[in-house]
Amino acid sequence: MSKNTLLSIYLLILAIIPSILYGDNILKAKQAMQAGNYAEAYCYWKILAQAGNAEAQYNLGWMYHNGYGLRINDKKSLLWWQEAAHQDYPDAIFSLAIFYYERGKKKDIPIALEYLLRSALLDNDEALLLLAQLISKHYALLRTRSAEIFQTYPTLFPQSLQIRKHNVNIRFASHTKSKVIYVANQGDTARIVQKTGKWYFIFFPQHHYIAGWVHGSLVKITH
Repeated sequence: MSKNTLLSIYLLILAIIPSILYGDNILKAKQAMQAGNYAEAYCYWKILAQAGNAEAQYNLGWMYHNGYGLRINDKKSLLWWQEAAHQDYPDAIFSLAIFYYERGKKKDIPIALEYLLRSALLDNDEALLLLAQLISKHYALLRTRSAEIFQTYPTLFPQSLQIRKHNVNIRFASHTKSKVIYVANQGDTARIVQKTGKWYFIFFPQHHYIAGWVHGSLVKITH
């Protein structure tokens, strides 16, 4: 066997060993978590997370968030989730979305929107549902960004309807005493964002993506 061949084999082994150890440590971390050995799991996850492994960063954040063997520390959980999200790790993106969504503070709502959008674009159905709820609930705050989302990602909301009557009021909220924000014409088409009871939250692609609530008796589903 030539020296060049031996050298090639040696370099290949050096390249493979870290990945084998990497995978082995992930397995050991998961097994420790399942057994409730959180201190052991933490040691594995921490080393892997510091080495840049997104799965480890997500799990380390989860341990801090839930207090698994650690004091609950949302600052550190957010830090590790954000590190994983930078690598487009789906679970981390959704966890960040839920964190900001559930806090419900006005300043956090736009942040939650962006993480929910990223998660929905990764085919997370729950994220899409929450995205629709957030937009319809906080439309006054999110009006401009929502219009951008409707325009850029129309396939997120594929179901459409048509206005059945003349001069149909599109309202700010889902009740008849709510402020009228737009008057639709018979035959106008819109995309459905969310349905609550007999009301639909919709947007009109042909009218500058304006959005609001309409009663189901005034429309017909077309797709």
